[in-house]
Amino acid sequence: MIIDVHAHPYFLKEMCGSEEQVKFRRDNFGLYKIALQDIDLFKRQIAAAGIDKVVLLPLDLSSTAGGTLMSNHDMKYLEDLAPDTFICFGSIDPNSKTALSDLRTLIKDFGLKGINFNPSSQHFFPNDKAILYPVYEIAQKYNVPICFHMGMSWEPNSLLQYANPLLLENVAKDFPDLKFSISHFGWPWVVESCILAMKYTNVYIDTSMLYFDSPREFFKYVFSSQIQPSWIDRSLSNKVLFGSNYPRIEQLRMREALEYAGFREETLHKILELNPIRFLNLQGE
Repeated sequence: MIIDVHAHPYFLKEMCGSEEQVKFRRDNFGLYKIALQDIDLFKRQIAAAGIDKVVLLPLDLSSTAGGTLMSNHDMKYLEDLAPDTFICFGSIDPNSKTALSDLRTLIKDFGLKGINFNPSSQHFFPNDKAILYPVYEIAQKYNVPICFHMGMSWEPNSLLQYANPLLLENVAKDFPDLKFSISHFGWPWVVESCILAMKYTNVYIDTSMLYFDSPREFFKYVFSSQIQPSWIDRSLSNKVLFGSNYPRIEQLRMREALEYAGFREETLHKILELNPIRFLNLQGE
């Protein structure tokens, strides 16, 4: 069962209710000319890439932009629409007075499978004990994984000061049973992300990174100039997750780039299948 742990459903036609909503998503996600896509076409593209399940990530930008890129109600609808294909996370605004009650609702009432945060776009430091630690306590209690978008973000109004992966070290240490992923390999802080994943058993990294060139060329650069494939094969084979960052790039091209990066076959099997299953608590499926 091959799983893409990092995709965004913001431009699925059935989930776009008005031109104003589409404009809000384009302006705040930073994809200004992207066309809308039918859910059925999206599912066919997933199948063409040989992917069985895909994690869909919303984002609550209420404090910083005045709205959500996708609401938790939308995510519940999508998961109910295609439960065999879609694994839907929820999102909360950590700066909201209702953050904790919103979190309990998305876990207990909606049954969403994880939490998505983008500190650089939501403007918070992930190691803020006063604001975030109560959130982490709930997530750890219910064994709900978290996706952190770290490193460079294409979203407008995103700030790198919130996005260094090392800001997550105290979180990893203080919440050892809370699984979380560092998206985009934390690029450009790739080495720092690898160090955290090697040191802490609850830290994962996903491959959803593409900032210039083609996916193959960018992966070649990261996995030859910044680190070596042997780092992954020998020390991190259990900690890397396949993520595409759809719709910024096609899932098929990202999977091909990963398979071209020079990893051992057993490592690829872990990245594409075994590690996501463990991260998402899908061992019984």
